[in-house]
Amino acid sequence: MTRTATDHPLLALTLLATTSLACGSVTVADSPDAAPPVADAAPPIADAEPPDAPLADAEPPPAPLLLEDLEDGDTQIIGVGGQPGGWYTYADETATLDPSPFAATPGGANSSLYAAQLASTGATSFGAGLGFNLQVEGQQLIGFDASRYTGVEFDARGNISVAVTLRQENLVPLASLGTCQVGCEDFWGRSLALTEVWQRYQIPFSTMTQAGFSMVSTPLDLTNLFSVQFQANGTDDFEIAVDNIGFY
Repeated sequence: MTRTATDHPLLALTLLATTSLACGSVTVADSPDAAPPVADAAPPIADAEPPDAPLADAEPPPAPLLLEDLEDGDTQIIGVGGQPGGWYTYADETATLDPSPFAATPGGANSSLYAAQLASTGATSFGAGLGFNLQVEGQQLIGFDASRYTGVEFDARGNISVAVTLRQENLVPLASLGTCQVGCEDFWGRSLALTEVWQRYQIPFSTMTQAGFSMVSTPLDLTNLFSVQFQANGTDDFEIAVDNIGFY
C-alpha cells in the first residue's frame, strides 16, 4: 500500500579609490613668474569588478495535484502517473465497518456526486481508517515523490478527530511490500478535529510528526510515499467522509 524562492540578483560593489587631502597652508613662491607647485597626481581608479551574473529564476511552485475526487464512483484514484492505486479500509479485529469493502458513497463536498465515507462501530483497540495507494505496478506498491509539494489538502467532515498520515516505503513492513524492519508503521502525520459540516483543510508537511509509539526516529521521506490515510484512533464509534484529496 503506497507510494516536497525570492531571489534578488547580487549587486557587485564598485571599488573607488579616494585621495586624502593634506591639511595646512599652501606655500607660494616669491617670484610672480614662478609656477605653483604641481599637486601630486591622484592614484588611478581601480577597475570596477564585473557584476555577478544574476541568479537564475527559481522554479515556480508546482500547481496543486488532485489525487482523487471520487467523481467516477470507482475504487481507483485519479492517479499520479503510471498505474493508479486504489482505496482500502482497515480496522482492529472487533470493529464493524460500513462500507466494507470500500465503495464510493453518494453525496460529496460542494454538492459533488461522491465521497469516501467510513462508519465504524465496536472497535476495542487502535480504531479504524481508510486510505488509498498512490501508484502500483501489478501487485507491487510504487513510491511517489511528493517532495516538490508543500502539504496535503482535502475536504472532510465527521464526528471525531482523525490522524492524516503518510505511509512512506521505509516505514511499511516487508510483509506489506515495504522495506521496514525496525520501528515499522510509526508513520508521519497530524491529527485534526473534524466538524459535521464539510470543511476544507490544508496540512503542511512541515507540521507533521511521527506518532512515536515505536521509539525509533525515522525522518519523513517525501520521495517515496506509498499511501495517504485517514484514521480515527481509539474505541469510539464514528463516521467520517473525505473528498477532493491532493497535494499543494
